[in-house]
Amino acid sequence: MKKNLICFISCISLICFSCNILSGYKELDRIDLNRIAKKCIEYNSTECITSDSNYLIRLHKTTKDSLLFKDLYQPLQVHYFINSIRVSSLINCYIRPKGINDLDWNENNRLSEFPPRNLLDREFNINLRDYLLLFGDKYYNNTVTDAICIVWTNFFPKKSDKLIKTIQNSLGQRQSKNISVYLINIDLVYLKN
Repeated sequence: MKKNLICFISCISLICFSCNILSGYKELDRIDLNRIAKKCIEYNSTECITSDSNYLIRLHKTTKDSLLFKDLYQPLQVHYFINSIRVSSLINCYIRPKGINDLDWNENNRLSEFPPRNLLDREFNINLRDYLLLFGDKYYNNTVTDAICIVWTNFFPKKSDKLIKTIQNSLGQRQSKNISVYLINIDLVYLKN
């Protein structure tokens, strides 16, 4: 009986206290700009963007559709812009899980096409300039027309790394075609109060 009780308490403790380990999230108590900068250098991004405190306010003003707002509030996203027009989006809530703590961003080889098939089933007509302005006015460069914007957070460190690596690997030789890659960190949204 005592053995069963110890086993039961151990299982409950494991379930209650390891959810963040199992789900792959890491609580954020501060913004680590050095870590963000290192990641942008590591992945050779064209621009490293850290959202400011008004990101959600601007996002909310941009869309009146609550479901679209929910989609664009997600921690992991990829938006493809060709000739400054958004043509495709991949958002974590529409990506099939692969294993316990992984997402299959390249399911059915979707990333072999450029841009990949759009998974966002709502109207989201936004140009590159207006999209980048959601994160602050200093990031827009009017000479860029073809871009991939990867939204990520240290709240999901492993999933973010996997997403960025997957997108970078899918670019392969396309990288020479003047496609700008923006790594957009939204840690501010997930800071612990």
